[in-house]
Amino acid sequence: MPLVKGVETITIDLNSYYQDIVYQLFSNTKIIIDRFHIIAMITRAFNQYRSQWMKRYKYQSREYKLLKFFWRLYLKNDHALTDNNEYYDRHIHQKVKTNERISLGLELDAKLNNDYVVMNDLATRNKDTLAETLYNYHYDQLSKPMATVIKHYAEI
Repeated sequence: MPLVKGVETITIDLNSYYQDIVYQLFSNTKIIIDRFHIIAMITRAFNQYRSQWMKRYKYQSREYKLLKFFWRLYLKNDHALTDNNEYYDRHIHQKVKTNERISLGLELDAKLNNDYVVMNDLATRNKDTLAETLYNYHYDQLSKPMATVIKHYAEI
């Protein structure tokens, strides 16, 4: 295959085969992954771990319901959860505010809470500080899916 030497950067999809091809064709190229794909993968990793953790509990348990219902709230930026209006959550049978509802679920597991913090932290970073931030996380404090995603991006 002929090598193209003048290309300095290339933006690609996250398919690992694309990386191999890029390095074969463009030997001195820096791969750039857009922010959308990073945030999407981190969100999937968070949801995967939340779902795994939820399934450890019985279907009718309070813990299961905290993680199952209103799952979209976990995906909102934590700054968007400042709603001061209290409402009655019929799943957990108590009055809560939106941010309290999320806190109750995150208190169930330290790694789930850490994943949530990382997800929110990375979602609010601009693309210049996003790459630097990926190197600074303590992988042992994160769930396996989240640690895998972050290690993958830190290596690119």
